[in-house]
Amino acid sequence: MEKKNQSQMHRQKFLTLLKTGIILSAALLLWTTVQAQSGWLGFRRKIKPVIAVDPGHGGHDTGSRGAAGTLEKNVTLALARILSSELGDRYQVILTRADDYAMDISNRAAEANRNGADLLISLHAAGSFRFQVSGTAFCYYQAPPINNSEERTESKGPSPGKEGQVPWEKLQRTHCKTGKLLAEILQKEFKDQTPETPPARVLGLPLATLAGADMPAVLVEIGYLTNPPEELKLCDDQYLTVLAQKIGNGIDRFFLQKP
Repeated sequence: MEKKNQSQMHRQKFLTLLKTGIILSAALLLWTTVQAQSGWLGFRRKIKPVIAVDPGHGGHDTGSRGAAGTLEKNVTLALARILSSELGDRYQVILTRADDYAMDISNRAAEANRNGADLLISLHAAGSFRFQVSGTAFCYYQAPPINNSEERTESKGPSPGKEGQVPWEKLQRTHCKTGKLLAEILQKEFKDQTPETPPARVLGLPLATLAGADMPAVLVEIGYLTNPPEELKLCDDQYLTVLAQKIGNGIDRFFLQKP
């Protein structure tokens, strides 16, 4: 009888320990999942490539304005939302701004960096004093020429205590080659435009918007709001959808071709 009681006690202790272990394991799994999603553990789980889409301007910074009153900030946000839907089935998409508010240039690249983006696509619509000017352009980052004083400073090496660190404003310099490749691939997607539209251009420029991005990045000028026919097209969601599809196709090709 005594042995039977002892056996039952051992069994109850075992079951209690087993239940406690299961509860603790479940709690640990839940805690780890929450912390990983919040970034506390210092990593981000990527299931798909992350594309940061940056709608240019916003808030009081309206950007260029068309003759009919169309604002660049509204066109870029509309295209960003359409592009996000276009890419959403095969990429993780983050918008640097999701509504009509102002945003510092440095914060745009910082948002892409914080989310571990694999690409940054910054959307803009150009303006000109000459209403006849039209067309699209794909701009990658190209560092400005180094003057003598900068060259002497750089020759001294990094500042004490910052050895091996790349200054924030120079992060994009390590991605210039792949940024140019992305711009060239996107340009090819826009070659079937109408005869009256100038050929899409690829430009290397020292763009502040891209300077701090730690991934391949391109600024896309989707047209000129100051050109009345282009302004009309840029107000048309169907036209913006075509642009989004072309950009999406270019991004697909980039991931197939990148080194």
